[in-house]
Amino acid sequence: MKRGFLVGAALGAATAIALGIALAVLPATPTWTFWEIKQALDQREYDRLRELIDFKSVAANAVSDVASNASGASEGVDFGRLARALINGGKVTTVFNDPDHPVHLNWRQFVAAWWGMERDGPSARLRFDVDGQPVTLTLGRAGDSRWRIVGLAPLGALLRVKDPPGEAKPPGDVSRAQRASLVA
Repeated sequence: MKRGFLVGAALGAATAIALGIALAVLPATPTWTFWEIKQALDQREYDRLRELIDFKSVAANAVSDVASNASGASEGVDFGRLARALINGGKVTTVFNDPDHPVHLNWRQFVAAWWGMERDGPSARLRFDVDGQPVTLTLGRAGDSRWRIVGLAPLGALLRVKDPPGEAKPPGDVSRAQRASLVA
């Protein structure tokens, strides 16, 4: 009886130590941050989601990607429509905070993105689908050593442009593809 008690106590202590270490280490991983992102999206807690985004890094990476057109980062973005919407009182949202069509990650998408996560030193990249389009979410360490979103690509899959009410497409406004066919 004494021997069983000692084995049980040793197993209990080892379990408590392992659980304590896991609880101390897990929040400092990109997996934990991705789980927090999923929870914030599912519960539509956009203030909590904003805390998980390093806006300066996201903007700098987006500008850099658009300028270099790296990996088709600006693919699907109609910058003319985006500018008109902003100037004329339209609204630009992202798939993360669009109240009409919020993004939702189910457990299969979460596990697939987590399983395919690529760690590259100070960053981690996760890929998942948003409305059938592949999206890459880049996580990096912030100044306080927490993991945050530092990059999103492609921009076209992430932005939602809503024209002001009653705004019609201006006459003569043609898409890039239509311009190319007119020139050819």
